[in-house]
Amino acid sequence: MLATWQQHRMRWVALAVGVLVLALLVALAIHVQALLQPQRFTDLLERELASVGVKLDMQAAAEPTLFPRPAVKMQRFSLTNAGSSTPFLQGSVATVVVPWRALLHGDVAIERVEVEGPRIDLGELKALLLRLPSHKGPPRLPTIAAGVHMTQGTLTNGGAPLLFELSLDTGELLPGRPFRVDASARSGDGREITARLETVPSYTDDGTIA
Repeated sequence: MLATWQQHRMRWVALAVGVLVLALLVALAIHVQALLQPQRFTDLLERELASVGVKLDMQAAAEPTLFPRPAVKMQRFSLTNAGSSTPFLQGSVATVVVPWRALLHGDVAIERVEVEGPRIDLGELKALLLRLPSHKGPPRLPTIAAGVHMTQGTLTNGGAPLLFELSLDTGELLPGRPFRVDASARSGDGREITARLETVPSYTDDGTIA
């Protein structure tokens, strides 16, 4: 009888521990969901993009997600140059990954942007680059404190497809830090294309990088 009672007690203890852990996980999930507040991150993106003359449009409100990492998902979005009606980038889903350290401190920070099924217009992308301030020497670009990952994309020019199954992976683009781009795609005749860029961007006096 003593052995039976001890077995029941251990089961109750295990059950109580399980319920406590589950309650803690639920409380953490609710807390993280409250901290995410998708509008804060979409507002940050809109401000950063507007500073270089780019408009962000979304056909649905952004939603928070916790697994496998805290993130904000944007459905059916597009990026368009100011004054243009043709997006230079549009995609089915964009996932804005938020670093845990920033989230738990209540900061608004973006660690990575992952885009599924992007469609990139080369003509509009060239127009964006031409709008950047002109000067002698290397091109100058705004700093980007988030990595970018794209999969199953299409590169077009004036609506005509150029490359298919486009994948792109980059780190953060900051002066003085190593920067790397890995890209792959398939041409219309089935050829596989790969490219890699490694560099360390230089500092400039106006807050951009060379």
